[in-house]
Amino acid sequence: MLRAIDAPFPAHVQTGDSTEPKAPEAKDRYEIPIPKKINYIWLGRTFEDFDQTEIQACVKDNPDYRVRLWLDDFSMLEMEGPSGLPRVFPRASLNIYTSGMNKAISSTHINKTFAMLVRAQMEFYKVRLNKQLRAQIPTVQKFQDFLQQNDLHNVDLLFLSDFYEALFHAEHQRNQNSLCYPSLQTSTLASRWDNLGPEVRLLQWALFERYRGNYAAASNLLRVQLLQTYPGIYVDHHTTVPSIGDITGFRFALTAEHTASQSFLASAPNHPCLQYVRYCILQNYDSLLRDDFKCVTLDYTTMKKPTDPSDFQNPYITETYSLSGPGAFFKAMKDVAEGVLGENVDISKASMKEARVNAKVAKGCALDGGKGTNVVNE
Repeated sequence: MLRAIDAPFPAHVQTGDSTEPKAPEAKDRYEIPIPKKINYIWLGRTFEDFDQTEIQACVKDNPDYRVRLWLDDFSMLEMEGPSGLPRVFPRASLNIYTSGMNKAISSTHINKTFAMLVRAQMEFYKVRLNKQLRAQIPTVQKFQDFLQQNDLHNVDLLFLSDFYEALFHAEHQRNQNSLCYPSLQTSTLASRWDNLGPEVRLLQWALFERYRGNYAAASNLLRVQLLQTYPGIYVDHHTTVPSIGDITGFRFALTAEHTASQSFLASAPNHPCLQYVRYCILQNYDSLLRDDFKCVTLDYTTMKKPTDPSDFQNPYITETYSLSGPGAFFKAMKDVAEGVLGENVDISKASMKEARVNAKVAKGCALDGGKGTNVVNE
């Protein structure tokens, strides 16, 4: 039996099937404010690559907002090598995890790699990093020192392993059999996959992307679920965020006429547009499993990362763009505009005229070269 979670988590983690969400009926739905919470995700293993200047400016210009900085603590611990994971895993779980990861690494077949990763990550979900252990991770210490030295008192340092375990726990409560993987063969994965809730499936794909070295795609996946669990604002760590003020009165808007961007997202609780984005992204990734992973790259770690975001000859760019990036996001929003959720929204010509929000927030927000801010409110 999984132990109870003793850290502050949402009272309810949304679970269910991946059917298309429907827009709820509510009075004054456009008056529901977007919570004054700003979420950052840092999947990097080192502190030095994190953009320290932007988060300091964001905190200074938005004193009425609470900032959540999510760190990939498990990955940071994993980086410590042989001395890291044994401090966390029980011996049996460690053997399953390391065996699965080693088989994944040695396999040249992406479908077998994915099956082994799923099995290994099932053990990973059961692990909880305690406060004392986290304090000993050098990268976590650097982040804590950075916040303290710069008086960033309204920044909460949070950890993705807690977020993963909360969703895992909710999935276990929903269906205790869906996470029972005593053994896993490639041939049986597809049939078992449909039993998993969308939250856990999305996390599995995020961990798969992290494993093959595509941190941008992993972040694309995580931010969608993070905003559903913790509504408010998501910002990329390299994005400039001026004073935001209150965000309310939106139906749906792109606040600049540019390609849809995911570098700045704001959402009211349980917004159907965001749920639909998750649904579409899961459809993209689940099709890889159904098609036996044809036409996708197994390993990005040895590939030189592209410097030109418009280089669509590069598989890193094309796969990220279409599976989870701006291409996938804009396609989902185009469906919304065409009425898939019963909403008649023209996202290509949305304006700021009726929205009560500081228009300066539209400036400086970019992802892969596209500029724009996406705000969704019930």
